[in-house]
Formats: sequence, structure tokens, C-alpha cells
Amino acid sequence: MKFATINDAIDFYTKLAAENPENSVILNTLGDLYVKAGDRAKALNYYRQAMEILEKNTNYQNAIAIGKKILRYVGKNPETLVKIAKLYTKIGDYREAIRYVLLIEPEEVDLNHAEEVTGLIEFLISTIDNPEVKLKLSRISDAIKERLQATPEPVEEFDLLGFAESAEDMPPLLEEATIKIGEDAIIDLSVPQETVERPTKKVEPEFLEGVLKNLSEGVYQTSNNYNEQIKVLMDAGFYKEALWLLHNLPQDLRKNLPFDEMLLRCLVETNRVDEIKAIINDLGSGDSAESIYYTARAYELIKENEKALTFYFKLRSLYGDFKDVNERIQKLRSGIK
Repeated sequence: MKFATINDAIDFYTKLAAENPENSVILNTLGDLYVKAGDRAKALNYYRQAMEILEKNTNYQNAIAIGKKILRYVGKNPETLVKIAKLYTKIGDYREAIRYVLLIEPEEVDLNHAEEVTGLIEFLISTIDNPEVKLKLSRISDAIKERLQATPEPVEEFDLLGFAESAEDMPPLLEEATIKIGEDAIIDLSVPQETVERPTKKVEPEFLEGVLKNLSEGVYQTSNNYNEQIKVLMDAGFYKEALWLLHNLPQDLRKNLPFDEMLLRCLVETNRVDEIKAIINDLGSGDSAESIYYTARAYELIKENEKALTFYFKLRSLYGDFKDVNERIQKLRSGIK
């Protein structure tokens, strides 16, 4: 399709993008057009959108290609270098990931993402033996950490009077406060103990057998409810019951859900050390945060701490401060069992 001017082409593809917001090809084309128009900021915006969609669809190679295009046409920046490195990490190409991390200028890293960057670097250090490369990576990480430590944390100002016209209108103290909902009022603001503890209600065997029967007869297959049933049990803390379902699930149904990920989570939460030892090397580790987290937890349970750290570093590099990953890394590093 030919256009009289570059602006005509931009207008056409902008309308097309509005109608197809998840189309990475259109977004990439808009990036190219803005490069030709000399608007690098808008080009960067559309390229990044295209990268995010491709990454979400696990099309990592094409996402990497667009990242390289950003470096070539828009300019080198830490965010893109980190994104490319993380994408290479996801496909297991740590050598290329390291190559792009080594291009990062520590003073240009946004300190809001400093821990994400240093976490990625620490993970990549754990994947190599070359002392020279390790040293270079460590220097980048240390320089970022030094900047982070030298920057005082901003003090968030909180204007309590902002909730009232004047001091006289100030609401009463918390323990005396009354929250009105319709005609009712809640005066006691303390959290009942039963709301914060894991549920203790026993799941009846009949319920489990009924769910298993429905699973085996394919009742849930059209709506994927079989997957949800097991997730509901796990999220409610009924790991033994979920494990029972997984062990009894027919082989032909296992392929329809993340079986390995669910099984490992249940084994970890029920402290099945012997069973974990027997199967850990045969289970696949996915790229989801939950999968990486429970793989690390499993290795930690069976006392393979170096492998556990490798997965915790990977988790932090890809997903930041996920759950208690930082505490677990610190615990393993300090040698606390």
C-alpha cells in the first residue's frame, strides 16, 4: 500500500492500531514510520508495545529483534538492554543475555528498577565460570547498588487534615471510629483471628470423588473447570486434597493443565521431601513466576541450596520481588537452614 506522505501512512496505521491493539505487526510498523518521521520518542513507545505483546505471546525471538531495532534506530538505553537480556534468559541463551548486560551504563539505570537489574545480573553470574566476565558483571551490579544506597528514600508526606475541612472536623481515633455501611455500623475494627488463619474445614471425600468423577467424564473440559477446581483447593490451603486429585487424575487429562507445576507446588507445601527427590529431575520448570518459585523451594527443601539460589535469582531477575524471594535468598546466603 502506497501513501502520499509519511503522515498519511501514520494516520492509517494509527487507526488500524486502535482497532487491533494487540497486533504487534501494526505497532512495529508504526514504530518504523515514526523513525522515518524523525520522532524517536513515539517510535520507542510503539516498539515497546510490540515487544510486550510478543513477549506475552512467548514469541521471544521476534521481541528480541524489535529490541535490537530500538538500539539501532532510537538509541541505547538500559531499559531496552535489560529487556533483551531477560528475553534471552527466558530462552536459555545466557551468553547473549550477558553480552547485552555488559553494555549497561550503571549511572543511566533508573533506580526504581535497580533491584530488578541487579537481580538479573546476580542470576547471570551464577550461570558462568569465567572469572573475568563475572568481575565485569559484578562491577556493574556494585555500581548500581552504590547509587541506590547513596540516594535517600523519599519521605512520603501524608496530610491527615486533607480528609477534613478543619481540625474540628477531624475524624475520631481509629479504635473509636465507626464505619457506616448503609444502616449498619462496624465499631470493632480488629481483625478476627479466623480471617487470617488457613482454613481448617475438612474437605469431604465425597466432594473429592465427585470432582474426580466429573474430571474423568470430561464434564469440565469445555470450560477448563478441572484446572480451576485444583487451583481453588490449592489457593484455599487444601494441598493434601489437591495432591490426591493430581495423583488420581487420568493421564489423558494431565496434558490439559500445568500438571508438573501444580504437583511440585503441592509437594512443597506438604513437605514431601522424599517424593520431591524422586521426581525433581524429571519435572519441567516453566517460565511462570509460580513455577520458578516452587522449583526453587523444592531444591531448598532437599538441601540443594546452590540450585535453589539459581532459581531464586532467575525468579527475581524476571519478576522482581516475588513473594518472599529476597528473604529466601538472604537466608540461603547466610547459611541458615
